[in-house]
Parts: sequence; structure tokens; C-alpha cells
Amino acid sequence: MKEKLLIVIILLAQQVISQETIRNKENTSSPIIEIEAKKDYLEDLNQLVDSIQTYHPQPYEFISKKDFDLLVDKRKNEITDSTTIRQFSWICRSISAMIGCLHTSTSAGNILKLSPEVFFPLSVQYVNSKLYITESYTSNNKLKKGVEILRINGIDALDVRKDIAAHISTDGYNQKLTSAIINTNFGYFCAYKFDFTSTYKLEIRINGNLHEVILNQGKIYYSNNTSNSQTKNLNFTIKPPDNIAIITIKSFVYYDEHLPVFKSFIDSCFNQIELHHIQNVVIDLRSNGGGDPYCAAHLLQYISNKPFKYYNKEMSSLYYEDLTKQIKPFKNNYTGKLYVLINPLCCSTTGHLTSILKYNNIGTLIGSETGATYSCNASTINFKLENTQINASIATQTYQTDVSGFEKNRGILPHHQITRKLEDVLSGKDLEMEKVMELMLKN
Repeated sequence: MKEKLLIVIILLAQQVISQETIRNKENTSSPIIEIEAKKDYLEDLNQLVDSIQTYHPQPYEFISKKDFDLLVDKRKNEITDSTTIRQFSWICRSISAMIGCLHTSTSAGNILKLSPEVFFPLSVQYVNSKLYITESYTSNNKLKKGVEILRINGIDALDVRKDIAAHISTDGYNQKLTSAIINTNFGYFCAYKFDFTSTYKLEIRINGNLHEVILNQGKIYYSNNTSNSQTKNLNFTIKPPDNIAIITIKSFVYYDEHLPVFKSFIDSCFNQIELHHIQNVVIDLRSNGGGDPYCAAHLLQYISNKPFKYYNKEMSSLYYEDLTKQIKPFKNNYTGKLYVLINPLCCSTTGHLTSILKYNNIGTLIGSETGATYSCNASTINFKLENTQINASIATQTYQTDVSGFEKNRGILPHHQITRKLEDVLSGKDLEMEKVMELMLKN
């Protein structure tokens, strides 16, 4: 979609961390606790609500106006003379999340000073509705991989998740995407949930026995080396002896003058595939938060065996009118076995692409339900709330692919569902690629 300032990748993870982590890492103090006048908060909240109602193309697609207004009134009643800006920003998040639109959200990253030292200090994930530690910590022999966290500061772990979920913007309240965002950024959201408390009291279970552990803000109990393990956006691997090629696409954010970079990469991939007579191709779209639909359309021309339309003309903005017309595949399009890897962090344009793949029987989808579907609202306007200067983004246009039979509140489902158990999460197994190899042997 055409919103360079709000491509998720998120969403998601970037929807949170990249926007709201302090730029100056030497600053380890708590977030600011400035207090505005109550009337200023109410004015800003009204500005946010009025803007959603004015500019969003479908503000009541997933919630009735009556219910929306009731929830807004409830949030207004939570504002007092002692409400801090960070507390108000949490309220704003819940307001924007009510719409059920991934591209409609708020961010206080421009005014709050957040560093990892003020986040919840453990690496954890929810697996099958239970919260587990996912890294071991040598400083405390009770904090081992696989230990279940039952409560945080007296609140049940599932209730913590429920409250956090109400502050996350997703298309149609997509639960798979919500879960993925929470797992990716639990430290951030948990800190917000508990108003950046200085102490966390954990109730954990080890071998059936209950224990209590106290964690203090300011000490990170996990290794913070994720930057060293990031996969670059575009990567191509070819293995002629195994007759397989892997095209990894972590982002479609190649707009305007950057589009030729993406096209050149894809052209090169399929030229090599043709040159080496590769009969098995994997396209890895996992955690691709979206971007320019022209990227997805170009890729489709290599893997579709018949002409296709990208967008439904009657249901989409005319910004991409050329994508509502019939598009022909390339003459040298790929005709071998195709496997496409997906997960809940496939958002925006990636959801659109996946819907076209599924609808036109292009390839075999492996993984788990995407975070986006065939329809979304995008083309955001970006502004600041007048008094607090909190950033707000609101979708203004609707885009739907030329498909049918899909639900707006569900992502695209794979042909082969991958479900991870706790031991799979802890071991880091690539179950999707394992499934690819299994299917290749069968074929």
C-alpha cells in the first residue's frame, strides 16, 4: 500500500519498537511522566475520534457506532487530573485499535523516551495460551527456558495478554497477528500495561511447584543481539544438487525510484532458476509486513500461469487503477513446484498477494494464517494531536484484490498448517522448511 511511513512489520515489530524506542541509548531513565490538563487530553481524544470518523473509509466495519461511542466514553472517564502523557498515549492506542484497521494507530515515540531498560526484562512468549520464558538467565537459576509464568504483579498471564491485545491495531481484530505482535514485543507492551513499574513480581511454576521471583526495572535479563540475526530484505539461495531455490522476501517496501531494485532482484532470481533448470522453488514471505503492490504484481507475473487482475476495480481506490486491469504473465514464467511460506506477520500487501495465490491455486502455502487478508484500508494521513503532540495515522482508502470467498476478519489460511509446540519454539526449528522437504520427497 502507498504509505511509506506506516508499513508494518510490522508491523509489527517495527510498529512498536522502531517508532517508540529512544534514539539515545545512553538515556536509561524512566519515561517522562509529564501531566497535561484534563481538558487538553479530552480535546486531543476528541480530535482523534473526529479524525477517524471523518477520514477513515469504513470506521464501523468491525464495530458499531454505538459500541464505538460507548467505549470512547469509557476511555474518557478514565482520564483524570493526574493522568500522565504516557497513560494517555495508552488510552489513544485503545481508541485507534477499536476500528480493526492495521493502518490506523497512534504512537508517542516522538515525546516519550523509551529504552529497553524500562521494558519488561525477560524474553517470553505465549504458547498455547500459556506464557513461557524463552531464554535462560544465568543470574537466576529459576529463570530457565520453558518455565511458565502464571502471574505478573498479581495479574493472571492471560488477563495481561487480553488487556495488551485491546491496544493493538490489526485488520478485523486478527487474533493471529495480535498474538504475533505481543510475542515479538512483549517487553514493550508489558511495561506499558503496568505503567513502567520499577518492579515486577512473577509467580512461576517449576516442575509443578510454585515460586515467586522479583525483577527490577533497569536490568535486562536476556541477550539483546537480535540485530545480528536479522535476515536482509531480499535474499536468494540456489542449490542445484538438491534442485531447489529459495527466494526470501522480507519486505515489499520498494516504492518509486526503489522499485527497479526489487524488480531486478526478482528478474535475476528467475533467470538463475531457468538457467539451472530448478524444479522446486520456495518463496519465503514470513514476517513480510507489506509495501508496494507493484512489487507483488511483478512477482506474480513470474509464478502465475494465466492472466490475472490484482485489484478489484469496484472495491478499491483508483490510485492503482492500472492494477485493476488484466496483467499477463511473463513468457518465461516459472512452471515447476512452488512452495510459499507464510505466517501471521504477513501484513498489508503481503496479505493481498497471498489471497491471489490462494484464489488462483498458485503454489502451496505452508505455515500459519496471515495477519492480513484480501481487503485492507490504507493510504494513511499522518498528523499530531494538537496538545500532546502524539502521532496519529489514519487510513483513508480501501483496497481489495480481485478474489472472492475470503473473510475480512480472517487472514489467508495455508494449505499445510504449521503449529508449534513449546519445544519447537525453544529449539527454534524451521518447521515450514521441514515441511517443504517432506513434500518434495513425496513428489
